[in-house]
Amino acid sequence: MGMSRITRNAAAAGALALVACSSHTHEFTWACEGNTSFTLQIDDKDTAIITAAGHTYVLPQIEAASGSRYSDGAVEYREHQGEATLSGAGAAYGHCHRRGS
Repeated sequence: MGMSRITRNAAAAGALALVACSSHTHEFTWACEGNTSFTLQIDDKDTAIITAAGHTYVLPQIEAASGSRYSDGAVEYREHQGEATLSGAGAAYGHCHRRGS
């Protein structure tokens, strides 16, 4: 049985609080095709915290053939050569590029 939505939101809020205290946090906003976007925070513990369409996802880093990959088994973030995709988070987030870069 999976975590309830309340439990996931509480876990995400706790993770955000920890990341906010970290001095090694990097935050990026990704603009995607279809006028969608999401924010990504990466901490020094190899965790990605993604906020998309009002939901927050805490994703552990997993093995990638190349680039970066984070997934909790339901939501997956991938980045390779300056382009990112986010799947399982409701809307389509494809062909994403960092804002301001």
